[in-house]
Amino acid sequence: MKLLSIINKQMKLIKIFKIIILMIVIVSCEQETQYRYYESGSIAEKKVFFQKGDTSSYILTEYYTNKQVKMQGKVVNSLREGVWQKWYADGDLLWKVKYIEGWRQPPDSLGNPKYLFSDSLIVGKPIYLRVSLEGIYREDLLVLFSNLSTLIAADNLDMYDFVIVPQKSGYMGITVAALKMGATKGTVELVEMRDSFYVYPNTNYVLLE
Repeated sequence: MKLLSIINKQMKLIKIFKIIILMIVIVSCEQETQYRYYESGSIAEKKVFFQKGDTSSYILTEYYTNKQVKMQGKVVNSLREGVWQKWYADGDLLWKVKYIEGWRQPPDSLGNPKYLFSDSLIVGKPIYLRVSLEGIYREDLLVLFSNLSTLIAADNLDMYDFVIVPQKSGYMGITVAALKMGATKGTVELVEMRDSFYVYPNTNYVLLE
């Protein structure tokens, strides 16, 4: 009797397992995945559509050439929806924002800007810089500098946002401005944050014109 009971339990488990496998297969059949590749053969973009034949709603994932995830988010009826994120090529988060029916939503509050310099600030020396602010889309972030002879927006770089060349020793000022939700519902307000960083003198570098 005990043996029969064990066999019956095993048969029930097998039936349950088959049902689960069947459900997974059905869901997989309803979805469709589309890929775009770099010339090297690595994946540049992946779209996982919610329903087969419907190309208006999907999960989008973009990749760097080093296979690191570049950007990810959901598209519903051809509009961005929910939380979207983008990363630098080294895996650090560039921005994380929320969309509602294609519209980016300003955050309720702002933290402090994060800065990453490729090296110490030295007069005349080109330095790479990344500037990020949690909850803010990079293109919505206004960054202003003082004490610079050259400023280049590094849109084509995977690791940084700017290339800067300090003009003189002393403190270099950086002002970061962004919008956040206002105290009154449906309003927004502009917030400015200022930081300063010391620039060291160095006669080995010639100022770029």
